[in-house]
Amino acid sequence: MMEYESEFSTLTNQDITIRKLEDQLILAEKHVEDRVAAVLLEKESEMNDIVEGAQNELQYKNSQLESYLEEARTRAAEVQRMYDQAQEQLFELRSDMEDNDAARQSENEILSEDAARSRSLVESLKNEVKNLQQKLEEEKTERFHGDAFKSSDRVVDLEEEVINKNEQIQL
Repeated sequence: MMEYESEFSTLTNQDITIRKLEDQLILAEKHVEDRVAAVLLEKESEMNDIVEGAQNELQYKNSQLESYLEEARTRAAEVQRMYDQAQEQLFELRSDMEDNDAARQSENEILSEDAARSRSLVESLKNEVKNLQQKLEEEKTERFHGDAFKSSDRVVDLEEEVINKNEQIQL
């Protein structure tokens, strides 16, 4: 019986040891689980910080890109406005040049017509002066041959007419 008791006592001690070891194992598992949970929380926090930093950086870059894009759009609109304005000015200049050319051409035609009329008038007046000078000569000859008083008045009239015609020619 002693052996039994000794074995019983050994078994009881072993049972107590097993229970202690099971309790230690449970505590160790709990400790490992707690440690794993803490590491997971720490890693999750680090990952969240990394993700948040990446998101912030992305937002900043997106904001910069939007700013650059808006600036490029503004510049493009300004360039388009300047191009349209230059096209308008070019069209106006061409239109003004065409108007000026047409006016100059019309003025040249009018001046040519006036010059032709003036030449024609000068020729006509020169012919009249010749005729008047011829008549004056005839009157002078008649004066020596005929009625001196009548021809003297006629000579003065013809001389005045010649002077007037010469003045008209010079104008």
